[in-house]
Amino acid sequence: MLLIEKIKQASNLYLVTFLFFITLIVYANTLVNGLFFDDEHFIYDNPSVKTLSIGDFFTKSLTSESGEISNYYRPLLFLSFGLQYQLFQDIGFIYHITSFVFHAFNGILLYFLISKIFKNKFVALLTSIFFIVHPVQTEAIAYASGFGDPLSFFFMMLSILFSFQKGKQFFLSFVFLLCALLSKEIALITPFLILLSHMTINKNLSKKIFLNTLRTAAPYFAIAILYFILRITLLNFNNTLNFYGYENEYSGNLFVRLNTFLNLLPLYFQLLLYPKDLFIERDATIQIYKSITPVSFLMISFFITFIGISIKYFKQYPLLLYSVCWFIMAFGPTSGIIPINGIFYEHFLYFPSVGFFLIVSFLLNLLLTHKNSLVSITTSLIVVTLIVLLSFRTIMRNSEWNNPITFYKQTLTHAETARVYNNLAMAYSDTKDYEKAIDTYRNGINLSDSYAETHYNLANVYITTNNVKKAEEEYKKSLAINKGFYLSYIKLYTLYKNTNNTEGIKKVIKDVEELTRENKNFLALLEELKKQ
Repeated sequence: MLLIEKIKQASNLYLVTFLFFITLIVYANTLVNGLFFDDEHFIYDNPSVKTLSIGDFFTKSLTSESGEISNYYRPLLFLSFGLQYQLFQDIGFIYHITSFVFHAFNGILLYFLISKIFKNKFVALLTSIFFIVHPVQTEAIAYASGFGDPLSFFFMMLSILFSFQKGKQFFLSFVFLLCALLSKEIALITPFLILLSHMTINKNLSKKIFLNTLRTAAPYFAIAILYFILRITLLNFNNTLNFYGYENEYSGNLFVRLNTFLNLLPLYFQLLLYPKDLFIERDATIQIYKSITPVSFLMISFFITFIGISIKYFKQYPLLLYSVCWFIMAFGPTSGIIPINGIFYEHFLYFPSVGFFLIVSFLLNLLLTHKNSLVSITTSLIVVTLIVLLSFRTIMRNSEWNNPITFYKQTLTHAETARVYNNLAMAYSDTKDYEKAIDTYRNGINLSDSYAETHYNLANVYITTNNVKKAEEEYKKSLAINKGFYLSYIKLYTLYKNTNNTEGIKKVIKDVEELTRENKNFLALLEELKKQ
């Protein structure tokens, strides 16, 4: 086909510019979006980010200085947030343009990698276009705190590409691997992808080639293993091997986690094939699977069969095995092998989607180069239509990330959770629509009265509207749910002090003294209250 031939003959500079231009078109509307959701803890209300405490980035968890216990360790991600905050404060435009630019770079690097391995510019270009414009990527790009995915992917791609270089450039590959690991934990898959890429480019699955390739990849595995050891020892802030912080039915059973993942794979494929319903609070709609189901059996059978066929036809079509192995390897960290902070998120597809887009591009290339002109012309129309529709859906999804009220209201149409109601109410409160805020907090409490934060936030609204009695009630309710919720003690103490309630002040001091005897971490709170 003439178009394919022109693409194969086009200069890389022209094609790279084209990829960047497509990214700009699809993600331009994110530049007017604000910061909200986890951006509060990760960026604009994070003391380490606001003061550019570089030492904290490399020695503490991401949100430790925000008063939230977590085990996220991504120093380069937070260094980028810190630098942006120092220069531009909390202007959303800056964070969003950074995300979309790195997403464009990732599409470009992906193009170079596929071109290098398979010597097919058209398949490489089409794969990169799908990767850039597909709406499932919006959770990683349109959301400022999702920058860890494109940042880590960027360094991972550089590490893979430079692993093919010689001399001094080759050693840069190790530097980029380290940067990828310090951007997000998922970069642990990089050595596996380097091994896969070198095996594929050799187009030989013999034992000798495998051992030679393994020797090439060995230093990368050593770096990854050392990083993992550090994460479960010196850099283990809150149980690295269980991000939940406690053992539950899902986190405590490896079989349940992997079986649940297998049953969720069709949903991942559905999002890739038909990305209509996109929303962030998916864990509320997820079912845990404790026993083998027909779906999990089917998924295992499908991948075993596909791998078997791919190995058989490896010399003729090495792309098939490369695609499926990339997909499986990239899903490793989020498959439940380690119980991370969520069961299902759309951004979990940012890395694995490459394998899916690659095989789709390969199949479309076969149809486009078919001898029957009707088949090739029809396929051309399908490809153009598909890219346009995916781009349009991405633009629409980006607009849903525009502001917190729009975002949370859209999320509630798919998943009603107390957390989202709480966040929506906070957004109403920020716009001084206190009546809607109170009603929305009440909706969240009626749905699930298990969050101290919701009662605390509702009490703050009552303080703002001079309803001291109801504020006191809500602060007390927050402490009934979580007696260690220290913010409510501070607010109650202030409330009693402003109303000259001596008995109330004594009660708060007494309660905090009891907490201090149980947990010395509350000693600072006790001393702060006594000074007032």
